[in-house]
Amino acid sequence: MNHDRLIQQFTRVKAMPDGLRVECQVISWPHPSRPSSRWKRVNTLPTGSTAEEIGAARRLLLQDSRFFGACGMCRERQPVGWMDSERVCQSCAAEHLGVVY
Repeated sequence: MNHDRLIQQFTRVKAMPDGLRVECQVISWPHPSRPSSRWKRVNTLPTGSTAEEIGAARRLLLQDSRFFGACGMCRERQPVGWMDSERVCQSCAAEHLGVVY
C-alpha cells in the first residue's frame, strides 16, 4: 500500500474546541478472524494550522513504530495490526512462511 493511501485510510484530523486532533487508526485482533480498530489521538495542532502543517503531521505518523511497520520481505509499510511480527507483514508470513490465519 502506498504512503498516500496509508495516510488517507489510517490517519485523520478532527476539528475540536482545543485545536485539530491528529489521530491514527490502531488495529487489534481480539478474535482470530475478526479485527477491531479504534482511533488514537497522537497530537493536537493549533486551529489555524496550514494544510502543509496538517499533511506533515499525518505523514510523520508513518514513521512511528507504534502505528506502522515495514515488512522485511516485501518492503511495504503496513499498519502494525497487519504485521505478523515486527519484521514480517501478514501477507508475507502467509505466502512465504506458511502461517495460516
